[in-house]
Amino acid sequence: MTRATVKIDNLKLDAALGLFADRWVNTMCRETSNSWAIRTPVDTGHLRASRLIKVTRKRTSVAGYVYTRVEYAPWVHDGRGPIVPVRAQALRFVINGRVVFAKKVGPAKAQPFARNALVAVARRHRLRVIHA
Repeated sequence: MTRATVKIDNLKLDAALGLFADRWVNTMCRETSNSWAIRTPVDTGHLRASRLIKVTRKRTSVAGYVYTRVEYAPWVHDGRGPIVPVRAQALRFVINGRVVFAKKVGPAKAQPFARNALVAVARRHRLRVIHA
């Protein structure tokens, strides 16, 4: 009988596992970003094109983020209440070259494209979503 002893260097093992975790988190972020793009409501396409991915690694954890810097993204995602004039009698805006006045606009219904994208990717990989 042949006997072998294998000594595992903890630092090398941590580095190998970290590399695997980095790749896996990066893949999940890319899939979520692609799913997000499909689910994003489109008016001008700016919100859809603005998604960003960031993967951070610390000693004991890897975290991935899919996000946007577009100011109006939360209002599209979570919805908003009505918009009413503050210092005037009516709101004024232009639609197709025509000036329109309105006492209020909205409310706007929530369209949770990011949450739905995350849940879809998690389910596809049989991951449990605790809070989304």
